[in-house]
Amino acid sequence: MGDVLASLVASLQSAGSVRDARVVADIEGPLPSVPGDRIRIQEALSLVGTACVRHAARGATLHIAARGERDSVAVTFQGIDIDLLDIDLTWAARVVRAHGGSLRADHELVEVRLPR
Repeated sequence: MGDVLASLVASLQSAGSVRDARVVADIEGPLPSVPGDRIRIQEALSLVGTACVRHAARGATLHIAARGERDSVAVTFQGIDIDLLDIDLTWAARVVRAHGGSLRADHELVEVRLPR
């Protein structure tokens, strides 16, 4: 899971620089693996991150954090006010739920939680 997030952060940092937005990450390591389709999970996280960067105002900072918990891995995107009806978030939520996880968005925080 850590390598998925590392490549995602690099991609989002590049996309953010185009919009004059910063992307910073705090990823606990090593993260436990999560069962399921790695490609779809990576796609869902990428959709969430890309939606956050797309909604970023110039000069904004998007904080990405990831941590392993007893029964799940939590990935949070914080600092960008995002529309809860964003089509990419809707699709990502479907993918995450199909893997037994959850996606919740509340103003400036989007949390993806996947079971271990």
